[in-house]
Amino acid sequence: AGLASLQQALAGHRLLLAASTHPGEDALILEALTALPVEVRPRLVIVPRHVERGPSIAELARTRGLSVSLRSAEPEALAAEVLVADTLGELGLWFRLADLAIVAGSLVPGIGGHNPLEPARLGCPIVSGPHVENWLTAYADLSAVEGVTLA
Repeated sequence: AGLASLQQALAGHRLLLAASTHPGEDALILEALTALPVEVRPRLVIVPRHVERGPSIAELARTRGLSVSLRSAEPEALAAEVLVADTLGELGLWFRLADLAIVAGSLVPGIGGHNPLEPARLGCPIVSGPHVENWLTAYADLSAVEGVTLA
């Protein structure tokens, strides 16, 4: 499904994107999601850094009582609470659709963060964890113009 059809299918739903997640980060994000009251939870799209992790992320969400769909298995299934976008080449699409993006690789130590410039260029609000060593200049520049929140 392209941008227009996804916009139509997701109309009226807030969308939180967890972009380029690594092991350990998915659990933190799912824990934060399930801590929210059901009536205010956004739909969550998790895009793992390595697509082969999709099924294990889906199982992790299911163990928390969340409904899940895998984009690779059900590309049109968008009603689940969590969509695992385990497909290649769609991250820009999700940045365009999201109300907020968590730029991952930054929530646990040892990865150094991922590039925040793509979501910034696409006008997607950004939050990131504290571990952004690989992108210090980009994050400093974005912080200076209130273009990112470091949590």
